[in-house]
Amino acid sequence: MFLEGADRWGEAGRAGKASWTSLTAQIIRHLRPAPMLAECAALLQAKLHKNNIRHVLQLRIENDWQSYSRDVLPTFAGQNEDYCPTFLDIVRKAKTTWGADFKKAYVLSDETCLPVPKETIREHTFKELGVELFWKSDFLPQETFKSNLVSSMLDFEIAVHAPFFAGNSRSTFAGFISFEKFCLTGQMPKHHYIYNIPGQGLGLRHDNGPMMVPEQATDRLYGHEPLIPVHRGDLQWPLSLTAHIASLGDFTSETQMLPGIPSGDLAFDTSGYGGRWVEGFQISSAGLTLPFEYRARDVDGHQTSWTPHDHFCGTRGLSHSLTGFAVRLTGPALLTTDCFYAGRFEGQRDALTAENGAWCSAGYGQKLVGMHILFRPKGLN
Repeated sequence: MFLEGADRWGEAGRAGKASWTSLTAQIIRHLRPAPMLAECAALLQAKLHKNNIRHVLQLRIENDWQSYSRDVLPTFAGQNEDYCPTFLDIVRKAKTTWGADFKKAYVLSDETCLPVPKETIREHTFKELGVELFWKSDFLPQETFKSNLVSSMLDFEIAVHAPFFAGNSRSTFAGFISFEKFCLTGQMPKHHYIYNIPGQGLGLRHDNGPMMVPEQATDRLYGHEPLIPVHRGDLQWPLSLTAHIASLGDFTSETQMLPGIPSGDLAFDTSGYGGRWVEGFQISSAGLTLPFEYRARDVDGHQTSWTPHDHFCGTRGLSHSLTGFAVRLTGPALLTTDCFYAGRFEGQRDALTAENGAWCSAGYGQKLVGMHILFRPKGLN
């Protein structure tokens, strides 16, 4: 059961926003805390609001985490990964990223297993960094959370509804905070960060929670973020865009849809990492007959012929990058529908756009590293 659940969670992470209509996301979306726990969480949220505490910070520094970091994490985590920083290091990273607005934080941690008393942590943090730290025991009676499970669930509810959150991506607790927020809203979480990435500041999450490797959690690729603005009236055909990406392999973005509930975009952006570019792509239509085709141009200037959907266009495994692509509608759909698309190209700051069969290209030799395709009724602004 646990392994099966982990697999489904991982699939949701790779699919991004398109996973919102999946059974996994919908089950999580409909989970609700027990009434008594919900009342305690609402009371605690009100106290945080009154004290203008908008940032939630996971301090995964407990004794059990330190032993796990010493004995287990080194066997599979990256050598430069900062998975066991001190409390001062965590808060310092948060202050570097959040700036002057970061003066107070609600802390997620097991108070009974801290390596030093919370008062010591609070005193040193304020003295060194000028940031005030608060725990739930500062606002609620001790008997409210005698159970470790209740205590954890209270922290979880506070973090899910917080405007800003930072945690350790190696912690499933932190990852599930982002995933539940995604399940509740249908949108990729915003202002969610991780602190176990190398560097002086926090790393902004682009995934919806399941990615535990810091480089993946902060990789724009897993956000499937649109390169051009989308419109609620865009046609939500059930499509998938599979790109073959150098040094990575096939990567798929898709739209999935329950009746009347669209989710997902045919979009990905693999920029920011050297050696990743698109070598070929395919748009599949789930067996439906849809009126469009596409073509590509490679680094040598060779142009493919127009390729019907459900067929691959380009190469695989030859390190032969694409430098342009085009998509067009065919048949009667030309009279009613526009096709818009954008490409991200190596060395270009902004994505470039094209429509209705025109080449999307930055010029000879500029490698394609991101794509976005959408279909829209004519006249829709």
